[in-house]
Amino acid sequence: MDHRQELEVLIELAAVGNMRRAADVLGVSQSTVSDVVTRLEAAYGAALFERGRRGSRPTVYGRLVVEAATQALRLMQEAQREIDL
Repeated sequence: MDHRQELEVLIELAAVGNMRRAADVLGVSQSTVSDVVTRLEAAYGAALFERGRRGSRPTVYGRLVVEAATQALRLMQEAQREIDL
C-alpha cells in the first residue's frame, strides 16, 4: 500500500467511522485498514482513533492527522492533474 492509499484509509475511516465499511469502500480488507491505523499510530506515537462497539472515531490527534491527510491528498491530486496536462 502506498502513502496515498494510507491517506485515503485515514480519511475514509474518519468519514464512515467503521473499519469494515471503510475497507469495503476502498476495496481492501478490514485487516489492511487496521494495519494502516496501527502503523500510523506507532509512527505518530499517539492514538489516532478511539475504537469501540459503536465504531472508530478520530481522537484529537486523529482529527489533526486526518485534516493534514485531506490537505496532502488534495495537493497530490492537483499535482497529478498538472502533470497529466
